[in-house]
Amino acid sequence: MKTAYRLGEFVIMVCMLALFSLPNLRGQAANPVTGVEANWRGLLQRALPPSARAPARTTPPSAAQQAQERSEQIAHFLAIADEAKAFGQVNADFAKTAKALEAKSLLKAAFLGVNSNDKRLQALIGEIESDTSLPAKDRFEVVAMAEHLLLRQLAKSSAQARVAHEESARYLIRKFPDQPGGYSTLLGVAAQENDAVKVKAVTQEILVSPGPFAAKAEARVMAGRYELIGKSLADVANTALGRGNFFEQARDRQVVLYTWATWSPNSLTYAKEMLAKIPPGVLIIGYNLDRDITEAKKIAKREKLPGEHYYNDGGPGAWSALLLKLNGAPLVYVTDTRGVIREVAAQGSELVTQIAALK
Repeated sequence: MKTAYRLGEFVIMVCMLALFSLPNLRGQAANPVTGVEANWRGLLQRALPPSARAPARTTPPSAAQQAQERSEQIAHFLAIADEAKAFGQVNADFAKTAKALEAKSLLKAAFLGVNSNDKRLQALIGEIESDTSLPAKDRFEVVAMAEHLLLRQLAKSSAQARVAHEESARYLIRKFPDQPGGYSTLLGVAAQENDAVKVKAVTQEILVSPGPFAAKAEARVMAGRYELIGKSLADVANTALGRGNFFEQARDRQVVLYTWATWSPNSLTYAKEMLAKIPPGVLIIGYNLDRDITEAKKIAKREKLPGEHYYNDGGPGAWSALLLKLNGAPLVYVTDTRGVIREVAAQGSELVTQIAALK
């Protein structure tokens, strides 16, 4: 079940980063607006969940607090859905975008536990999916959210989850070939299987597809990552950094290399959880992807992140990161006892099992 959980967590995380986003309103104060458009922007601001406007917690919430917050968020999203519906009914120019906001708000409430079979929600999803006059991005977000909600409810095993997520990704690609989200989901499923043959086939499929540049760029990076299997980690790093660099210590040693960044809270959590799993004698290297090295070092010390850390203010664009295909966090590579890369998607697997298999 852990594999199924990590698979679902990864795929949903990748998609929700895009799906739950709202239009960026920063910088609009320089161009003040009035009337209906100002009211619409105000609605978008209010649509942000209460947790996004609340001050950061200093202690973990209790079970009672979590239940209360969930109840408040559900009420908030349902209220925003009603407000969006009313707004669209009296402002014809915003009727379609208001309908999309209504659907997304109802879907967010459904993710928190409201009945997703609600007739109002299902009617909205069908209407938005078929309305080609709506921006493709809005239609994609609604349909993708609905797909992931359904998968979360139906998938009961890791095998079932893999099949369901792949089918969902291909459906999104067919319906929205110009949106990168479906391709990203398909790549995520392939990576979680950690099957080089499967990844090669999927990346090639995307590269010859009519998909957007961003999707093809992501496919190229993933294909290149799997091409690292069988190469010495130290040798690849030497190409970018020259001999005698930080990664020379990885030669002839079993290594777990993971990426982390202050802008990826999930990578920090994963790193701390990973520490307890890795047996003694394995070299742990944390590759930081921040550009602000000073702040990153403070975070590493405060969070007690495991291993020795490599910092480069080039971030994901640093030459070593480009050669090692370290463009996101968390990513986890595992080498055998000779320092040769054998796994490049170990974040979705049981590390102890991976390490033991490569002894």
